[in-house]
Amino acid sequence: MLRALAVGMLLLILAILPNSGNATTLNELKVGIRVVDFMASPPRGKTPLALIYDPQVRGSSEDAQSLLNWLNGNMGVSKAELVPMLVDIRQLDENPNFRVGFIAAGMETHYGRIFDYARRNRTLTISADLACVRAGKCTVGVAGAPRVEVIISQMAALSCGIEFTEAFRMMVTEN
Repeated sequence: MLRALAVGMLLLILAILPNSGNATTLNELKVGIRVVDFMASPPRGKTPLALIYDPQVRGSSEDAQSLLNWLNGNMGVSKAELVPMLVDIRQLDENPNFRVGFIAAGMETHYGRIFDYARRNRTLTISADLACVRAGKCTVGVAGAPRVEVIISQMAALSCGIEFTEAFRMMVTEN
């Protein structure tokens, strides 16, 4: 009886806590970072890569830290010299130098703020949440399952001044 009550309380607590979304898979991260190479004007030299997260959203910090850990050991994914750094969503506006941002899981409530930043600073934003790109709030969405899928938001790309090579655009879905 006590065990059933404890399980019930745990489920109730989990239902009340904010949803963190699904963690980004390694494949989604690799594909997302590779997109940078297909920009019509890719970044040159060492370029900061913002791993945008919210420490107040369950799972967002863990996802961002996992992305950082993997990228620090494997930066050969892209031709660009990306330097990954964790960026709290509340400090994003203090960093106008990001040309590329990868959005950690659980950031749904911040998509508008991220899009505003990207538009002002001409930043490529990448998310493993396809809902972000379908809503026109992220430039690129990447899904790794059940198959790899890359979607570009034409509206977000135009608003942010981001262009991709024609060959790349032929290989992806445009929204």
